[in-house]
Amino acid sequence: MNHSCAPYMLPAPYPAPASEIKPDPAVARRLLAAYAGSGGELTAVGQYFYNSLLAPVAGARAVGDLFACVSRVEMHHLELLGELILAYGGDPGFLAYQPNGRTAWWSGGYLSYDKQPANMLKNAIAGEQAAIADYRRTLTYMQDAPSARALLERIIADEEHHITLFNAALASL
Repeated sequence: MNHSCAPYMLPAPYPAPASEIKPDPAVARRLLAAYAGSGGELTAVGQYFYNSLLAPVAGARAVGDLFACVSRVEMHHLELLGELILAYGGDPGFLAYQPNGRTAWWSGGYLSYDKQPANMLKNAIAGEQAAIADYRRTLTYMQDAPSARALLERIIADEEHHITLFNAALASL
């Protein structure tokens, strides 16, 4: 599949985390939730890739193209978060930590296997909203790292853009 994804992407660059980032295991662990938690970027990549394959089968090729392109953006977020986790001294393994501190390894069970394009879009909108809320909570842990905060704010801008795109696609069904 070859998609022209430019219409689905924001043109603003991603800020590079700077040298002011100091190892902080608590921040690294917090970022793992956005990286590979049940609502994290790895889940979004898998979900949107799956949706990109199934939406055309259900007669919604444009929705499939949208999901294919957004999955690529989410993969870039995954890469950026992995690098940020490393900068904070963490290991970007595909896991997150539950509130009780137990390890939760990433699972394909986090995905929705709904085959209806409208439901795919509704689930994507809810997932993006939850991701934004999680990023905003994470920002409160990063007071001493303006470059890391700027990177998360840029990722939030993408997630907000995805909500706009998914709402438009839903309205067009």
